[in-house]
Amino acid sequence: MAEAGDPWAVLGIERTATPEEARRAYLLRSQLLHPDRHQGSSPELLAEAERAMRALNEAWAHVRDELAEGAPGSPGETRAPPAGPSDQQEAPPRPPPGPGPGGVDEWIDWVMARLAVAARSDGDPLQPVEIARLRSPLAAVPSGRRYERWLRHRTTTLEHAIRADGPGGRSTWAAATRILDDAGTAIVLTRLLHRPAHPGGR
Repeated sequence: MAEAGDPWAVLGIERTATPEEARRAYLLRSQLLHPDRHQGSSPELLAEAERAMRALNEAWAHVRDELAEGAPGSPGETRAPPAGPSDQQEAPPRPPPGPGPGGVDEWIDWVMARLAVAARSDGDPLQPVEIARLRSPLAAVPSGRRYERWLRHRTTTLEHAIRADGPGGRSTWAAATRILDDAGTAIVLTRLLHRPAHPGGR
């Protein structure tokens, strides 16, 4: 078992975990720790959620890099790097096959995870307030030049995320956009998805 306090323990996985198991652990914990899930809580609790999310992101970056380097998970075992368009990007988490019960939330989490990876690769990580904004209903977000500037800025992040998944990944992004549209998901994230020129965008 991973020792308490190390990146593997933060993710709650063994050092023998596969890349897919590590990725699933990260997505599950990030879904639970997102500061937007604690909106309305005390400032202390919100600050703790933000601290825990930062620690989780750091742990995931460390574990992902170690897995990509083919570091041994146990004596005599060597992992192959996860499939992906480059050594710096992990393969995208496999999205659910359709809307189904809870499927829309899973697609949202998939898109958010890909955005977070691209933003970190760009040296401009998503901030907790941005994560909360992307998940907010469109009707609750104030319009204005500042908001539009931020949306243009994160459109670039989205375009980088789409390109990182390569030509074969574009159909997955199109599916995510279509499923969120069909479900009537009116959140800021869906507006962002329609901005870049990719299959499914408008």
